Amino acid sequence: METLFEDVYTLEKDKVHLAAHCFDGLARLWWTQAKKNHSLNSAFVTWEAFREILLMEYFPESDKRTIKKDFRKLRQGSRTVREYEREFTHLVNCVSSLVHSDRDRAEAFERGLRPEIFKVIHAFRLKTYEKVLDRAFWVERGNAIA
Repeated sequence: METLFEDVYTLEKDKVHLAAHCFDGLARLWWTQAKKNHSLNSAFVTWEAFREILLMEYFPESDKRTIKKDFRKLRQGSRTVREYEREFTHLVNCVSSLVHSDRDRAEAFERGLRPEIFKVIHAFRLKTYEKVLDRAFWVERGNAIA
C-alpha cells in the first residue's frame, strides 16, 4: 500500500480507508468488527496508527524479533546499493521501531555498506538517509567506471 501511496498522490485522511478497502478474508472480518465495536474509526485513525494496529494484529512478536535480528546482521555483501536498499527498507517498514529518526536510518544503512563504499560515505559525515543513499549510488557508479 505504501508504494501505491508514493506513486499516486493520496491524502493522509484517505489512506486508512483505501487500505481497508483492499482487505479480504480474516482481515476484512477483523476490520468490520473493529468498526462495528467502534474500537477503530477510519475517519480519526492516522495512517501511522492504523499501520501499527495492523502490524500488532497480524504480525507476531516472534516474527518481529526475527526481523530485528536480521536487520542487525544486514550487510550489502555482493548486492548492488539498490538491492541492499530494498531489503533495508523492507525490514525497516516491517518493524518501525528499528530506527527512531532519519539520522538513525542513515547510520544503520551506512554501517551495512560494503567496506569500499562505507569508507567514502563515512568520510562525508552525512546527516540524512537521503544523502547517504544518494552518495552510495554515486560511489558505486564511480567504482564501476574505475
